[in-house]
Amino acid sequence: MTDLDNDPHGEAYERVKMGVNGLDSSGRPCVVNRRTQAMLEQAGRKIGHTFDILQASYMKNPAQESDHTHDGGGVVDLRTEDIPSGVGTRGALRALREVGFAAFHRTNPPFSQDHIHAVAVGDIQLDPTAKAQVDQYVNDFLDGLGHQDTGPRVRPVPVFDYDTQGMDMQLTDTLPGTDKTVGDALIAAIKAERVVDNLNQREAKRAKRLMERQRQLSQRVAAVSRAIDDLPDGVTKQEVRSLLADIDATVQLVVQDPDDDGGGG
Repeated sequence: MTDLDNDPHGEAYERVKMGVNGLDSSGRPCVVNRRTQAMLEQAGRKIGHTFDILQASYMKNPAQESDHTHDGGGVVDLRTEDIPSGVGTRGALRALREVGFAAFHRTNPPFSQDHIHAVAVGDIQLDPTAKAQVDQYVNDFLDGLGHQDTGPRVRPVPVFDYDTQGMDMQLTDTLPGTDKTVGDALIAAIKAERVVDNLNQREAKRAKRLMERQRQLSQRVAAVSRAIDDLPDGVTKQEVRSLLADIDATVQLVVQDPDDDGGGG
């Protein structure tokens, strides 16, 4: 079985748009891979917050102060000013670290804007500069800039498993390769199930009617057979009429089921 976290051509590394209308807060393309998207959404659910992305991954022209960390996948900068007060920056950092980000609080100053810099541990498309930040965090508990990290300590460092956690989709998540959500697919599946159930119920009722007609037919045939066997020599016209009436009633039982449309299609 393919390990999606290590398959560069698999679903985990398909690129998707996030942000508002696919743009970050500065109006630049806001692109991440599905693995990063799933990690952000899971961290957001932990604190009841949707992160606002200041800068995403695969940036052709990243902010100068970001060096090259955003050149590859797995890296995002997240706005801190709209994080719920009951959560705070530290709570958001913990949530991000708990799902597998090496996440650091970058303050203003020295940075131009207060934000969280988050690097997805285990992302195989990280730029080498971002990978070095992960190594600092994992091995030496540094902040990716060579300084002692002061964020909430989460040890051992989790590594996100897209094969299991990435499939924990929400009803509003978009299905890969479509413009449909999980909710849309669920509704369609429920409707299809109801149609199948109705067809099964109809066929079950029809089968029950056919069995009853077959039972009645067998009884009629048996009765006619007995009547023929019991005919004495020199039967009367009335006896023949009675026999023919029984035969006619028997024939009526083999007419088409009234619920059949007769179309055969």
